[in-house]
Amino acid sequence: MKFLKDINNKKQVVDLYKDLGATFITPYTELIERLPKIKAFVFDWDGVFNAGSKGVSSPSTFSEPDISGINLMRYSYYLHYGEIPAVIIITGEANDNSVKLANRENFNFVYQKVVNKVDACIDVMSKLNLVAGEVACVYDDFNDSSMAKICALRYLINRSSSPIFTSYLINNNFCDYITAHSQPYNPIREICELNMALLGKYDEAVNSRTNFDETYKKYMGKRSVLKPEFYALHKGTFSEVIITS
Repeated sequence: MKFLKDINNKKQVVDLYKDLGATFITPYTELIERLPKIKAFVFDWDGVFNAGSKGVSSPSTFSEPDISGINLMRYSYYLHYGEIPAVIIITGEANDNSVKLANRENFNFVYQKVVNKVDACIDVMSKLNLVAGEVACVYDDFNDSSMAKICALRYLINRSSSPIFTSYLINNNFCDYITAHSQPYNPIREICELNMALLGKYDEAVNSRTNFDETYKKYMGKRSVLKPEFYALHKGTFSEVIITS
C-alpha cells in the first residue's frame, strides 16, 4: 500500500484513492465545492453497512471501523461549520441492528420497510427543511437508485459482479464516486476519510479525537442530545414507530 507524504494535499489524496481502485466519476474539485453544502448523509443498510447476506438466524450487521469513520466525518463537519450533519438510514427491511446503531451513535432517523427510497429521502428533506443539494447518499443497488437520482453527492459501493448496472448508473448520472472497496472491507470508512481530507479537517479531527480534548468533548455533548426517530411505511405513508429498547 502507498502512503501519503502530505495528507493535506488533496491531489495526493485523490491519487492515492485512485491507486486503491476508487473511481471519481465527478472531478474531485467539484466534490470539494459540493461537500460544504451537505447537511445530511443518507445510507442504505444492506450492501452498504454489510455485504448483504442475511437469514432467519443471521441478521445483517455493521462494522466498527465504518461507524468510527462516520463519527469522525461528522466531527470534521462540526469543526468546520459548528453543526453536526444529520445521518439517516433508509432500508427496505426491519432491522434491529440499524435501530441499535442509530441509538448508540445518535443518528437522526431510521426508515424501515421502505419500498421506494426516494419517498423516504424526500420525507427526510421535509422534516429537516433541506433541499436536494444539501443531501448526500451512500448506496449499492437498484432499489436505491431513485434516491441517488435526486441527491447532491452520490457514493456507490463497488460491486465487481455488477459492471452493467454500474455502467447504467454512470451513463445516467446517478453516481459521483465509486468506492475501491466493498464489504466486508469497510467502504464507508473509505468514503468518510475521503470527505474529511477533502474538507481539509483530517489532521485536526484525528488529533482532537486522539487527545480527547475539550473541543471533542463539547462535540460529543452536543451529539449525545440527538435522539433518533424511527419510521416505517404503513398504508402508503411514513408513520413514526415508537421503539423502547
